Amino acid sequence: MFRLKTSSQALALLFLATHVVIAADPPTMTHGPMLGMPSATTMKIWARTSEATKFSVRYGIRQDLLSEVVVSESTLADHDFTGTVILRQLQPDTRYWYQVFVADWPQGGVNSFRTLPSANDVRDAEWNPRG
Repeated sequence: MFRLKTSSQALALLFLATHVVIAADPPTMTHGPMLGMPSATTMKIWARTSEATKFSVRYGIRQDLLSEVVVSESTLADHDFTGTVILRQLQPDTRYWYQVFVADWPQGGVNSFRTLPSANDVRDAEWNPRG
Protein backbone atom coordinates (compact mmCIF):
# COMPACT_ATOMS: atom_id res chain seq x y z
CA MET A 1 0.00 0.00 0.00
CA PHE A 2 1.18 3.52 -0.88
CA ARG A 3 1.45 5.91 2.08
CA LEU A 4 2.01 9.64 1.94
CA LYS A 5 4.68 10.80 4.39
CA THR A 6 4.01 14.54 4.37
CA SER A 7 1.14 16.91 3.85
CA SER A 8 2.98 18.46 0.88
CA GLN A 9 2.97 15.06 -0.82
CA ALA A 10 -0.75 14.82 -0.17
CA LEU A 11 -1.33 18.30 -1.63
CA ALA A 12 0.78 17.47 -4.70
CA LEU A 13 -1.21 14.29 -5.29
CA LEU A 14 -4.49 16.17 -4.84
CA PHE A 15 -3.36 18.82 -7.33
CA LEU A 16 -2.44 16.20 -9.95
CA ALA A 17 -5.68 14.32 -9.42
CA THR A 18 -7.89 17.40 -9.83
CA HIS A 19 -6.19 19.17 -12.75
CA VAL A 20 -6.65 17.75 -16.19
CA VAL A 21 -4.32 18.91 -18.91
CA ILE A 22 -6.07 19.26 -22.25
CA ALA A 23 -3.98 19.60 -25.38
CA ALA A 24 -5.74 21.07 -28.41
CA ASP A 25 -5.25 19.56 -31.82
CA PRO A 26 -3.22 21.74 -34.16
CA PRO A 27 -5.14 23.54 -36.92
CA THR A 28 -5.56 21.65 -40.19
CA MET A 29 -6.99 22.14 -43.66
CA THR A 30 -10.49 20.64 -43.66
CA HIS A 31 -11.45 21.38 -47.29
CA GLY A 32 -9.39 22.13 -50.35
CA PRO A 33 -7.25 23.13 -51.92
CA MET A 34 -9.37 24.41 -54.79
CA LEU A 35 -7.97 26.37 -57.73
CA GLY A 36 -9.69 29.23 -59.52
CA MET A 37 -9.34 32.39 -61.57
CA PRO A 38 -6.47 31.07 -63.71
CA SER A 39 -4.58 33.37 -66.02
CA ALA A 40 -1.31 33.27 -67.90
CA THR A 41 0.53 34.71 -64.88
CA THR A 42 -1.65 34.04 -61.78
CA MET A 43 -3.60 31.32 -59.97
CA LYS A 44 -5.88 31.66 -56.93
CA ILE A 45 -5.87 28.86 -54.32
CA TRP A 46 -8.70 28.47 -51.78
CA ALA A 47 -8.66 26.44 -48.54
CA ARG A 48 -10.76 25.99 -45.40
CA THR A 49 -9.10 25.46 -42.03
CA SER A 50 -10.32 23.89 -38.80
CA GLU A 51 -9.93 27.14 -36.86
CA ALA A 52 -8.74 30.70 -37.29
CA THR A 53 -5.20 30.48 -38.66
CA LYS A 54 -3.00 31.42 -41.58
CA PHE A 55 -2.02 28.90 -44.23
CA SER A 56 0.76 28.98 -46.76
CA VAL A 57 1.25 27.59 -50.24
CA ARG A 58 4.69 26.48 -51.33
CA TYR A 59 5.12 26.21 -55.09
CA GLY A 60 7.61 25.96 -57.92
CA ILE A 61 8.24 24.52 -61.38
CA ARG A 62 9.89 21.39 -59.94
CA GLN A 63 7.90 18.86 -57.92
CA ASP A 64 10.87 18.26 -55.63
CA LEU A 65 11.69 21.95 -55.11
CA LEU A 66 8.79 24.13 -53.95
CA SER A 67 10.97 27.21 -53.55
CA GLU A 68 8.32 29.98 -53.58
CA VAL A 69 5.95 30.70 -50.67
CA VAL A 70 2.84 32.83 -50.29
CA VAL A 71 1.01 33.21 -46.94
CA SER A 72 -2.70 33.86 -46.48
CA GLU A 73 -4.37 36.28 -44.13
CA SER A 74 -5.84 34.52 -41.10
CA THR A 75 -9.01 32.57 -41.81
CA LEU A 76 -11.93 33.77 -39.69
CA ALA A 77 -15.12 32.22 -38.31
CA ASP A 78 -17.31 34.85 -40.00
CA HIS A 79 -15.92 33.62 -43.35
CA ASP A 80 -16.34 29.94 -42.38
CA PHE A 81 -12.55 29.66 -41.81
CA THR A 82 -11.90 29.97 -45.54
CA GLY A 83 -9.13 31.91 -47.19
CA THR A 84 -7.37 32.42 -50.49
CA VAL A 85 -3.92 33.22 -51.77
CA ILE A 86 -2.94 34.38 -55.24
CA LEU A 87 0.21 33.06 -56.85
CA ARG A 88 1.59 35.91 -58.97
CA GLN A 89 4.29 36.48 -61.58
CA LEU A 90 3.95 32.96 -62.97
CA GLN A 91 5.15 32.04 -66.44
CA PRO A 92 2.50 31.41 -69.16
CA ASP A 93 1.71 27.86 -70.24
CA THR A 94 3.87 26.36 -67.49
CA ARG A 95 3.26 23.47 -65.07
CA TYR A 96 3.60 24.47 -61.43
CA TRP A 97 3.68 22.17 -58.40
CA TYR A 98 2.22 23.29 -55.07
CA GLN A 99 1.37 22.13 -51.55
CA VAL A 100 -0.68 23.74 -48.78
CA PHE A 101 0.78 24.03 -45.27
CA VAL A 102 -1.05 24.88 -42.04
CA ALA A 103 1.09 25.70 -39.01
CA ASP A 104 4.12 24.55 -41.05
CA TRP A 105 2.62 21.07 -41.49
CA PRO A 106 1.91 19.78 -45.03
CA GLN A 107 -1.76 19.25 -45.82
CA GLY A 108 -2.34 16.58 -48.45
CA GLY A 109 0.07 15.83 -51.24
CA VAL A 110 1.94 17.85 -53.82
CA ASN A 111 -0.44 18.82 -56.64
CA SER A 112 0.03 20.59 -59.96
CA PHE A 113 -1.64 23.00 -62.36
CA ARG A 114 -0.74 24.63 -65.66
CA THR A 115 -1.06 28.35 -66.27
CA LEU A 116 -2.95 29.51 -69.36
CA PRO A 117 -1.00 30.37 -72.49
CA SER A 118 -0.35 34.06 -73.11
CA ALA A 119 -2.77 35.90 -75.41
CA ASN A 120 0.03 36.42 -77.93
CA ASP A 121 0.66 32.66 -78.13
CA VAL A 122 -2.95 31.92 -79.12
CA ARG A 123 -3.67 34.98 -81.26
CA ASP A 124 -4.86 34.23 -84.80
CA ALA A 125 -5.60 37.14 -87.13
CA GLU A 126 -8.74 35.53 -88.58
CA TRP A 127 -10.17 33.28 -85.84
CA ASN A 128 -8.89 34.80 -82.58
CA PRO A 129 -7.63 38.34 -83.22
CA ARG A 130 -7.60 39.39 -79.53
CA GLY A 131 -5.89 36.23 -78.31
